[in-house]
Amino acid sequence: MHRKYFAYAGILILVMWGCQRSPSSPVPEDSLVINMILKADTLFQKAMVTRLQGDKDFGEIFSNDDFVFLNGIRLYNIPKNATLVDKHEFNYNQDYNYYHPHFYVTAGDTCSLMVITANQDTISGTTVVPDHVSFTFGLPPLKPAASETNTAVVPVLRWDNSENAYMYMVNIYKRGIGAEKIPVSTGNIVFNHKYRLSSDEFNPLVQYYFELIQFDKNYYEYIIRNKDTAGLRGARGVIGSMTTETFYYIPPKD
Repeated sequence: MHRKYFAYAGILILVMWGCQRSPSSPVPEDSLVINMILKADTLFQKAMVTRLQGDKDFGEIFSNDDFVFLNGIRLYNIPKNATLVDKHEFNYNQDYNYYHPHFYVTAGDTCSLMVITANQDTISGTTVVPDHVSFTFGLPPLKPAASETNTAVVPVLRWDNSENAYMYMVNIYKRGIGAEKIPVSTGNIVFNHKYRLSSDEFNPLVQYYFELIQFDKNYYEYIIRNKDTAGLRGARGVIGSMTTETFYYIPPKD
């Protein structure tokens, strides 16, 4: 299957988090494809609206003449004239054509999308933003007990169940200079409520920044179940949402 992926690079740096699917049935010419993933606790929200043309299996032409509303508030349009041509990957930070710089999304919100096309067709969609959860960390002993082997017990990241979260991603960074984050392990997909760190991912003497990203049902349906449409009526693509938890690990003093 030919897939079209886009990367979310706002708080992640190497995370694939969306795609436009190959059609599973004949698609009307000039159909819309919408990609919108809302980010909780941030102001800037964005959407990419493109069109399928002919027998193409991804939306390669930006659709700049539509009216896009989020919870009844119209998004600004930043027209894109470039054509997305057979790219396996594109930068969602740049390749969006509708946005709002001051739309704050809160964890637990229900958000509704409405798109009125230039042809007066109406597309609608809804996402329920995952709630915040408690994110905890089980610390192994810095020095094994006399009865233990020299192999240190690796810690486990745990979090509570979020009613609206259907999948999770764990990213691990080392603390760099200032606000710098050095990737250790990113893009780890999890479907339960814990992640066991490997010895390659954790040294108890090093500072770490752990990031847990919760994705809603629509994102899960689109990415994992490979559906052409998730959360939308009248177009292909996805309206989804994500909520991020963070945890800093600072080594205990001797």
